[in-house]
Amino acid sequence: MSQSSGQLPGRYTRIHVLPGPVTVRDAASFLASALLVSNAVRRRSVAAVEVGDGLWLYVAGDVVRHLRPDADTAEGWVRAVLRGKKGLGGRIASAPPSLPEGYLTVSVDSGPGGCRIVRSNGYYIVYAPGLGAGPRLGMAGLPPWLAPAVVNVVIDRLEAGLPPAPCCERVNIPAYSNHTP
Repeated sequence: MSQSSGQLPGRYTRIHVLPGPVTVRDAASFLASALLVSNAVRRRSVAAVEVGDGLWLYVAGDVVRHLRPDADTAEGWVRAVLRGKKGLGGRIASAPPSLPEGYLTVSVDSGPGGCRIVRSNGYYIVYAPGLGAGPRLGMAGLPPWLAPAVVNVVIDRLEAGLPPAPCCERVNIPAYSNHTP
């Protein structure tokens, strides 16, 4: 299994990062939550999850193949990538993704809500408390491997110029600002 650096091409507008290490099951749930929407894949998103000490699994939405939303199938997918199976679209890296210039860094944790997200050219979303230099989103107890689905809804609605979704009120995410700083 070859390893690469944390560099990503600039075509991705959302980079979801889960430091760990986490279990294979949690990694699978995180990847599905970050990359899948209805019957499609978020093509301009990347998810990176630490699956071992200093071992990162990267999955880009525009190259992923056969990732499914159910936990058992997704877990098998992660295990296959970790064993080195080709053609699935996952890759192993030795470092987390680097922060692209001009991206808004958002720190997501399981605490209460408390920030305003502003529209940006790209989002670097870290699912751990106290990481990242930008605003913080509290998921009010939602596990970090499921939080990307809610974060994606928040950003989708922001980019469409819509008010926050009702699900955001349930997890205590305050209204966001719909402008670029």
